Amino acid sequence: EHEASVDGLNAYREAIENSVKAGMRPNTLFGGYFSIIMSLFGLNGFGNGVGYGEWRDSGYHKGGTAATRIYMLKLHRYIDSAAAQSLIERDPEYFGNDTEILAGYVESGVSLVKMELNEALDHFMECRYQELEFVSRSELYDVVKELGETLEHLKAIGPLEEEKYGASLGRWIQAVK
Repeated sequence: EHEASVDGLNAYREAIENSVKAGMRPNTLFGGYFSIIMSLFGLNGFGNGVGYGEWRDSGYHKGGTAATRIYMLKLHRYIDSAAAQSLIERDPEYFGNDTEILAGYVESGVSLVKMELNEALDHFMECRYQELEFVSRSELYDVVKELGETLEHLKAIGPLEEEKYGASLGRWIQAVK
């Protein structure tokens, strides 16, 4: 979802819409926030990662434990804990209070680098619940507005963050309008 082109995202949305028109109830095996948005177009369900943790790069076969990564609700993605810490320090009111766990770290001044894997998973599960709830009670306009708001916050932080974390959100907006 974060690497897909606008054309690819449009094809995904159109496949869902065409399946619904054909009387099917489409599901997908894996998805993140864009798949949750696709529920507004008729996607019936998806495997969302809750229960088995997060995807890991196969580069960790070289040994050692993978670093704990933090799910950033406003970005709808995992990022490494140091990057999450940096982003939150630059805009704590917007990025730093998604869950009680995250807010506790921010309020106490403890670095997210110290977050334990089980806390990161609990935080992710709360974020995923919030995403599901938000989309289920919102119109597409509200979802697009929320994505645009995040883009504005990233733009205010800087062009590197806007490109690194906002490019996919911009493509999602294009694909659902």
